[in-house]
Amino acid sequence: MARKRSHRPTAAHRKADEESMSSYNPVLQAAIYELIDNQLRDGTPLETRQTLERLIAEGHARQEARRLIACAVVSEIFNVLQRHEPYDALGVTFLHGSIP
Repeated sequence: MARKRSHRPTAAHRKADEESMSSYNPVLQAAIYELIDNQLRDGTPLETRQTLERLIAEGHARQEARRLIACAVVSEIFNVLQRHEPYDALGVTFLHGSIP
């Protein structure tokens, strides 16, 4: 019978998780917001504007709506880097639909 591998995180994994959760990169944040603002200005993809307007209509402040959209964009960027796949604008479009 094969022995099951433990899925308990090691001390190194816990430390890396703590560091990544507490890290804040203002330059990266500014670049993501610039990307979103460019999408809104250029109207491409259209879903960014639609999502912003929907979130504002649902009662979110404009800055909070931009932050939620930024979360979707960052999620897609992470997926691209993790899977070594090309950027998928449709993936971001799908994520915009899943923003609360």
